[in-house]
Amino acid sequence: MVLLCGGLVADEYSFSTANFTLQLAYSCVTVNHMKNITVSVQEEIYRRVRIRAAERDTSVSALVKGFLIELASEEPDAQRLEREERELREHIRAFRAGNRLSRDDVHGRGK
Repeated sequence: MVLLCGGLVADEYSFSTANFTLQLAYSCVTVNHMKNITVSVQEEIYRRVRIRAAERDTSVSALVKGFLIELASEEPDAQRLEREERELREHIRAFRAGNRLSRDDVHGRGK
């Protein structure tokens, strides 16, 4: 009997009564529901990507998959801008009037 347990498929089943106990071996495998996509590129682009994939001892599909995983895990622009603004405001709070450059230094005349 195959059971679904927390996103995994397991061939484990245990059943007990007063008369007997049945227990099967345990083995779990991950169930992945993956989508296929089709990408069209110019022949020259495909040729160069195949060469790059071969140099890295991988496939074009693996390269595309890696790119898409990286793209999907990137921080959204709005969230990135908010984070950068917070970091900049923290830096500005630490600014003191004594930290200013002289007018000559600003214009490169102090050298």
